[in-house]
Amino acid sequence: MRCIDYAVECIQRALREVECDRFTPAVLSPEIADYLIDLTHRYPIDDSEFSRFVITLSYNAIRDELLNQILPASIGQQIRDYRAEYEALQIRMENDVAQSNFDEARQYRDRQQVIETSIRELIAGADFTITLALVESVLRSLAFPRVLTKPRNS
Repeated sequence: MRCIDYAVECIQRALREVECDRFTPAVLSPEIADYLIDLTHRYPIDDSEFSRFVITLSYNAIRDELLNQILPASIGQQIRDYRAEYEALQIRMENDVAQSNFDEARQYRDRQQVIETSIRELIAGADFTITLALVESVLRSLAFPRVLTKPRNS
């Protein structure tokens, strides 16, 4: 597999994860697919700067930055805090279930349900659309300065 193909797969994985996110699901704009195909044409050299950049990012860097940028600033931090608490509770719940502490695990699950409801209320009516401009903004914020915004014409 060429490096650019792997890099594009990394971006696609991040996009799918945000699109299917249980708390803040997003819709991919139609031009995203063409953009990803175009990346393989723009960076045909297997060891391109862009490929190396994407491959060296941490596993969830693109996904996390997409979520950070897609959330409205007014509620973004609150949702990030809720998500972190939810994940911590998940770990505690799994540990308690493994140790047969079902009453404590149930309390963690109940708190998770409250968090889920709180997030749904915060984002009610919000439109989370992943656009080409958003993807490029994410890549720039992760320190890749040059991303073309216009797919090449075929």
